[in-house]
Amino acid sequence: IAKVVLLSASTAVARELLGKVLVCGKLEARIIECEAYLDGNDRASHARFGKTSRTAVMFGPGGHAYVYLCYGIHQMFNVVCKEQGDPGAVLIRGVRVLGKSADVDKKTDGPGKLTRVMGIARNDNCCDLTTSDRLYIRQGISSHLERRRTVIIICINDANFLVTASLALEQHEQFPKAYLAEGLDHL
Repeated sequence: IAKVVLLSASTAVARELLGKVLVCGKLEARIIECEAYLDGNDRASHARFGKTSRTAVMFGPGGHAYVYLCYGIHQMFNVVCKEQGDPGAVLIRGVRVLGKSADVDKKTDGPGKLTRVMGIARNDNCCDLTTSDRLYIRQGISSHLERRRTVIIICINDANFLVTASLALEQHEQFPKAYLAEGLDHL
């Protein structure tokens, strides 16, 4: 994925990432769910506390990985976006592993599960996703997606996506930030 795309606002990057393919080593997985973290004023974002040693990558230019440990158990993989000094990131919440059995998919339906299966860890923090040959995001399905079954769809940029409220901010914010590709027969 082009670096210029990753310098956009996190909500635009989140929509752009749906359908793209996350590559880590020899494993490839289609991104089917992600969540945008807007800026330092977003109460669910780690950037709300300012730049720290842990969050410094979120303030750097877009296109890098932000990987952190959640609850001392789960590695969480984020794609940093926006310009230098303007924090923003997109949490990859769900993927569908390509070329694997359906049993593997059941293990990638959450951000901690997908990093375990894909082999993404804290040593991948700050990885440049635009130049790495081990951890990167490549083009996937076209941006014009087709419906397979009837679901609640909100049309965004001529592509069909189901938009849901952010789980972390469900009771605090009035706008959707989590994006889920749903009802698409070629995901």
